[in-house]
Amino acid sequence: MADPTSMATVGLVEQFIKFTTDAAGLERTFRFAQAITQILIFVSGTTIVQSFFIALLSGGGGGVIKDPDIIPALDVLRGRFALGRRYFRLFRFLEAFRDAAALFSTSGVSSSDDASDGGRKKGKGRGLETWLMISARSFNGMYLLLESATFVDTIAAGAGAGGFGIWGQEGARVLMVEANRFWFVSLLCAAAAAVVRLKTMVREEEEGGGRKIGMGQDEKRGVDGGGMEETKKKENGKDSKRKTDTFRIVRRLVADVLDLAIPGSVVGWVPLSPGNVGLAMLGSTMLTGAEVWERCGKELAADRTRVKAS
Repeated sequence: MADPTSMATVGLVEQFIKFTTDAAGLERTFRFAQAITQILIFVSGTTIVQSFFIALLSGGGGGVIKDPDIIPALDVLRGRFALGRRYFRLFRFLEAFRDAAALFSTSGVSSSDDASDGGRKKGKGRGLETWLMISARSFNGMYLLLESATFVDTIAAGAGAGGFGIWGQEGARVLMVEANRFWFVSLLCAAAAAVVRLKTMVREEEEGGGRKIGMGQDEKRGVDGGGMEETKKKENGKDSKRKTDTFRIVRRLVADVLDLAIPGSVVGWVPLSPGNVGLAMLGSTMLTGAEVWERCGKELAADRTRVKAS
């Protein structure tokens, strides 16, 4: 019989491999490294941290890396991580615009053959949450589009060949500032949509609580009808799913709020030091990375199910 501990370890290793070879997982890994590097740049002014990096970067030999070289070296490393992440986002603006268009087209009120209602079918249509999500995806698409437009300039500047850029260094800088404005508004819309969704779920849960009280009274009176147990199981399953959904929405909401520090500091709307921005980036990266980690685990479980079924 296989050891459950060893099986769990193998499963964890497989999930880690899946995560680090997944495009989103690898991008989160680079983002994590970028955040750590940015934090280290902020704290590297202390004597203890300086001594540690001098010993680490010089291989213990001393004298190879001098104190003034620490911050520039870390800043170059941070820039490399940031540039590496941009390769993964180069055409992501297409995905963002596609998602916004899909939300707009699928959430509309469909047509009806009944002319008495003006040719409109009775339905909820596009509510506040839907409009906020459409706005969030659209603004995010604009951010990614402008960022991609400066990609060549970023590559040229990193290679020391700024003359080969499209917009020039100043033009690229202006575009990136405008891109971060779009990102900031996108995050605000996404956070507002999450709050609206949570309020809706609370209201639905309160309404469901009233139905559960009625079910309990029927059970006390002995009214079962052969389906009470099955109904209770369904309700328990819905409660479990509702808690999971709530946790994920809150996790994404916290990540979006933390991410506001990044574009907000670029455009001057959130006055935070680079170290605090790095901490916010680290927190949001861990939260969003957990989403990718869970998705990789589900994909592995689905693959195992298909293998067993075949």
